[in-house]
Amino acid sequence: MIGNIMRLARTPFLGASAVSVMVGSAAAWYYTGRFSWLYFILTEIGVLSLHVASNMANDHYDYLSGADPLGEVKPFSGGSQVLQHKQMTIEQSRMLFAAFFILGLVMAIYFAVVVGIWALVLGLFGAIIGYAYTLPPASISYKGWGELLIGLAFGPLSVLGSYYVQSGGLSWTPIYASLPMALLITAVLFINEYPDYEQDKAAAKNNLLVHLGKERGLPLYYILMLLPYTIIIAFIARGILPAGALLTMFTVPLAAKAVITAHRYWYDDEKLMPANASTILCHLSLSALLAIGFIV
Repeated sequence: MIGNIMRLARTPFLGASAVSVMVGSAAAWYYTGRFSWLYFILTEIGVLSLHVASNMANDHYDYLSGADPLGEVKPFSGGSQVLQHKQMTIEQSRMLFAAFFILGLVMAIYFAVVVGIWALVLGLFGAIIGYAYTLPPASISYKGWGELLIGLAFGPLSVLGSYYVQSGGLSWTPIYASLPMALLITAVLFINEYPDYEQDKAAAKNNLLVHLGKERGLPLYYILMLLPYTIIIAFIARGILPAGALLTMFTVPLAAKAVITAHRYWYDDEKLMPANASTILCHLSLSALLAIGFIV
């Protein structure tokens, strides 16, 4: 059962939310000198809980809608296949994602009491995005808005929330710092839609890629991968980010590899997989190096 829960939670992708908390907390330490390990750990628990709940809810409804039919388990697409293979019931799946949503909100309420009301406001926004991403009546991932809101959730929302918990105040600075991360997590979602294109189209899951088409979607992917580096350099030059943020430039080869692979093999799911992997690794590495850049 534990293995099925971990697959349903899509644990390999949880690093995306973990690094957002790292960047927000590191930014709070850099700009305000305030940091609490207890608050950091509890924030990670809260944000990861909402991420797990969102992943589970996405798997749940994609199964019911037919967007993820029975098939082989793929590294970057097709869902966990836990429900398709009857390794868990619909009722168990529903209870699990509800429990993780509640845990995430409990953490938000705790911080609302000990830090301030904005912790709850930001936590509620995150929960609403996670719930509405797939589940009806909103089902925003089926209407072409999912990519934008995921970028918002894993970028500005998570980073600002983590910054607020540590510093006790709001600022535009962590929002600026989160923009490269928001673009890259959107790129992760976008490139991972390529292998599911036909199934999503057949199930009327009209995400951004289905709207654009595979070939027409490539320029957007290139922009999402390359614009973060322009933003970082510009923000360092203007003093918004510390010089240590230049560490993120070590991820440029990963971004280049992803873009080149996507350009060559966008039509071949098997050959495209290195682009999927490089995009995920690029987002995680850049985010971690950005956090280190604040510390050093």
